[in-house]
Formats: sequence, C-alpha cells, structure tokens
Amino acid sequence: EVNFLGVEYARTYCLYAADRVRRAGLDNVRMLSIEAFHFVKVRLPDECLLRMHVYFPDPWPKRRHHRRRLIQPAFIDEARRALIPGGQLLVVTDHQEYFRQRRWVLDAARGFARIHMPSMSDESGRIVGTNFERKYVAQGRSFYAAARLRYA
Repeated sequence: EVNFLGVEYARTYCLYAADRVRRAGLDNVRMLSIEAFHFVKVRLPDECLLRMHVYFPDPWPKRRHHRRRLIQPAFIDEARRALIPGGQLLVVTDHQEYFRQRRWVLDAARGFARIHMPSMSDESGRIVGTNFERKYVAQGRSFYAAARLRYA
C-alpha cells in the first residue's frame, strides 16, 4: 500500500537493485538512475514524501571534495520542502567524519526535530536495511544513523 522510489546515481547499482526488485515481484517499487540532489530539487513537488531514506551516500573523504557531499544545507532545505509535515528524514553512513559533519548540518536545519532512528529489522530481529548494513553488522563494523522529523 506504500510506493517506493529508489534513487541511485551509479547506473550499475541502480540496474542491480531494479533486477532484485523485479525478481522479488515488487510492483510498488521503482528505481531511477539520477543524481539525488538534482532529483529532489527539480522533480519532487512540495510535501509529497512520507519518508526519505539516505543510505551510505558517498563521503567524499578528501577535504577538497567535501562540497560534493549530498548532506549539505541546500539538500536538507529541499528534503524539508519535499517531506510532508510529520515526515521523516533518515540518514545512515559508515564514515565517522562525514557523520560528524552531517550531524552538524542536520542540527542546524530549521523545521526538523531530532528523533530516534526507527528499527530497521524484521520480526526475527534480522536487519532489513542495505547490503552495506548487513555486511557491516556481520563484520562488527560501526555505522552511524540520524533521524529527523519535519515539523514545519
């Protein structure tokens, strides 16, 4: 009863995900290969999303590339515009420095309140998130999550 749209810039990963969706017979899921900020800014109307998930965006670890990071004030403003009041923004990364920068950006954003990250596991407790999450949990690696609720 809920529609999902996956946005992935890398065409190879987008096609891989689309094939998994097809094999699972999910007819409420679509995949789109496009740059996420452009898509949110240009293609999404106001207040059209219940929840926006941003999983493992490229951390662009070199300082000179930080301006390419997705989680920047301009993206957060567009995410707020696209989310309905009460909508959620969920962000996960495995890059600790990016998490610190991202947390600063999210805490400074207007119109959002900090909330606990919703559980992303099924009834048996198995993580149902991304392949990265499952792989990192199995390896005992850390990942960092932040969740915000749009209130205005």
